[in-house]
Amino acid sequence: MTWDVCDKFVGPMPIAEFLSEFVPEASQARKTEHIISFDKRSVSHNEDHFIQAIKMSGLADNLTFVNTTAKQDKAILGRPDIVIYRKREGHQENERLTSLDWRAVDVWIENKKGKEDIFRNLTHMRREAGVECHFWVFSYLIILFGKAEGRLLRWDRSGAIYTEIFDWTKNPNTLSEFIWRLNSLTFAQRGYDTTVTSVSKNDKGVGDAQSTLAVYMDVEKIEVEDLHQILVNDDHATDGQPKPYIIWKPIWETKTLFGRLTFGFVCHDVERNKLVYLKDYWRTNFPGIEKEGDIYRDLLEAKMHFILELGPAGNMLSTPEHSLDVQCTRTQDYVKDGERKRIWCPGTPRVKRYVHYRLVLNTLGQPLSTFRSTRELCQVIRDAMIAHTDAYDKAKILHRDVSAGNILIAPDRSGLLIDWDMSKRVDVTQQRQHSRTGTWQFISTGLLLHPHARSHQISDDIESFYWVLIYIVMKCRHSAIEGQSQDMQCVFDGYRDVDEDGVIRGGDGKLSFLHKLMLHPDSFGFVPEPCRQIIEELRTLLKTFYDDINPKSIMPEPQAERNVRMEVKDAHEKLCSSEWVLNLITRNLESKNWSDNDGSLSKNIVGHDPTFSRGCRKRKAKDDDSPVEKEMGLSFNKKHRG
Repeated sequence: MTWDVCDKFVGPMPIAEFLSEFVPEASQARKTEHIISFDKRSVSHNEDHFIQAIKMSGLADNLTFVNTTAKQDKAILGRPDIVIYRKREGHQENERLTSLDWRAVDVWIENKKGKEDIFRNLTHMRREAGVECHFWVFSYLIILFGKAEGRLLRWDRSGAIYTEIFDWTKNPNTLSEFIWRLNSLTFAQRGYDTTVTSVSKNDKGVGDAQSTLAVYMDVEKIEVEDLHQILVNDDHATDGQPKPYIIWKPIWETKTLFGRLTFGFVCHDVERNKLVYLKDYWRTNFPGIEKEGDIYRDLLEAKMHFILELGPAGNMLSTPEHSLDVQCTRTQDYVKDGERKRIWCPGTPRVKRYVHYRLVLNTLGQPLSTFRSTRELCQVIRDAMIAHTDAYDKAKILHRDVSAGNILIAPDRSGLLIDWDMSKRVDVTQQRQHSRTGTWQFISTGLLLHPHARSHQISDDIESFYWVLIYIVMKCRHSAIEGQSQDMQCVFDGYRDVDEDGVIRGGDGKLSFLHKLMLHPDSFGFVPEPCRQIIEELRTLLKTFYDDINPKSIMPEPQAERNVRMEVKDAHEKLCSSEWVLNLITRNLESKNWSDNDGSLSKNIVGHDPTFSRGCRKRKAKDDDSPVEKEMGLSFNKKHRG
């Protein structure tokens, strides 16, 4: 990880500029009597009195303020002190909510005890502000601290803009004006994604969606109030009209405080009355970085094998109506004023532009973890590698994020390679993204050891296919061998502390695996001999491939050195294309020594999650390492999917 979350905060912006830029004025000017009159010296432990003062001010007839200090939501890292809801029909003012409904929250208020200004400790801000935002383009936050101080925030997927400190007792106009304006904002102006709406039982496709999604998700019933209609714009559509789909809940999601937020849905295609797959995420918007839908179109035009049929794909519009405006982040626009650094913004925040993007694939695949036999697993990985080869040879596109989540099993049990949003054209020099590309568990050893020593190459993707095979075999055909779990953690989740350049490195566990210091060949005795043959031949090849960065394996004799150099050169040649590896897998697939009843035993690995751990590792407390881990000088993330 090459940047810290603290680099995502921009400010302190002057209050007047914040209101002018982000909170449109109300149609009627606020009257002087519409002002918060709060007789306590601190909101802390006086939330109900504060809410009553706002209600009596006449500032927010369209909003409801709820004291949530006693409400705990396990889905988020913390809880707000006060939430602001849009008024709903039948809603009672004295309603005491039993849980937080983030889909209905307009704004939340963080009330810090004492004089604690969390912007003097941005690491603390990172911990406190981990809020899940479904179907939002941006959001507001009010922070109160001390006896009468506060800040306003606006954050989106790029970062957060925070204001200078204001005293809301000596100058109550600031907070009063913000709430007055908030009261009259439209849904879009409050940050809602208006391309997602609730449905009723009489809407087209709702009944079919209830039944088909319930069968697919293996649940007894899906309630109408849990469904939403989501629109998908198509950049290449001739009619310019977004297409409607009905979604229930994500089959996977990635949550980050800032940056890329991704959801995957199995959803009901209203127009064609069938289930499809929908991917919703915020993509980086740099020159030369192509839209995933455009990549898919080029791949399909190249007549690739083992790739899914593309449906609508495009940037999301600011409103469902036809418009040229797209949903994009704004935080990055306030670091500089033209070419000049803004006076009120110290430091150099690292924020970039994100655009909201959706993509539909018209065929549903199953997770790789649902393989029916180890032979089928190897065959599916081979098919995905063929798709990767076709993309590289025919379309000059390198995937750069081969992972267990990005390989699916098609209805005909063949393999599919999906999620091409991190790919790049090999014959075009692109602007490099700031973060590491790939899913941590499957990134090649070389890129983990030396992240910026070279660009991502085809050999890195080929190696990633190997780590996918090891990971799925060990996770889904579990063998109760002592120490296996610890070895798996080291190989796939091991990382070092952040270096002075701010980069997290890894790869030591994978290098130890290649040298048979972890997960010895005996560990794979539970899989058929042809699968073991694939694993061990590739282990030997990759060990030789990395011998030039492991001096201990180089013998001192001149002739031996020349032999090693020739072996390393041969390994590099074999990994500069997928031909040798594909031949290895195909040759072993033809063996008769496979078993028909060694399918996946795992029921816990979630469906495809192509962005989990993409270039980001979570560090734990230093004293949480085991003695063995401390001796190795490594730390591990103990929390694993599946």
